Amino acid sequence: MKKSILGLSLIFATSFLFAQNVAEKSPAQLATDKLVQTFSFDSHQASEMLKIQERQVRNWSEIEPLKTSNPPLFAQKIKSMQYANEQSFRRLLNDEQEKILNQKLSELRSKKAALYKQLKGANAPQHEIEAKMLALDIESVQ
Repeated sequence: MKKSILGLSLIFATSFLFAQNVAEKSPAQLATDKLVQTFSFDSHQASEMLKIQERQVRNWSEIEPLKTSNPPLFAQKIKSMQYANEQSFRRLLNDEQEKILNQKLSELRSKKAALYKQLKGANAPQHEIEAKMLALDIESVQ
C-alpha cells in the first residue's frame, strides 16, 4: 500500500513538473518559435536562433533600466540591438529566407515612414515623433 501511494505521488509530481515545463516557455523560446514559423528554419538554424534570442533577452534586461534613467542612451542601445540582431539573422539565412527578412524590414521602414509623415502633418513636437519611432524600434526588437 505504501509503495503504491508513493508511486502514485511520484507519478503525479513528475507529470505536474513536466506540464509546468511545457506550459512555461521562455521569452527567447517563444520568439524563436515564431521566427521558425515565419522563416521555415531547419533544426540547426532554430538552435542558433534560440542562442541569438537568448542573447537578445539578456541584452534587453540589461538596458531596460536605461529607459527611464537615460532615454537617449536607451534609444542608442535599441538601435545597436536592432543592427546586431539583423546581422546575426543574416548569417543564418539562406537566399529565400533573406528575401523574407528584407520584406519584413521594408515593411518596418514603410510603417515608420507613414507614421513620421502622419505625425509631421499633425505638427507633432519632435520629442513625440522620436518617442513613437522608438516605440516602433522597440517593437521590432522584441
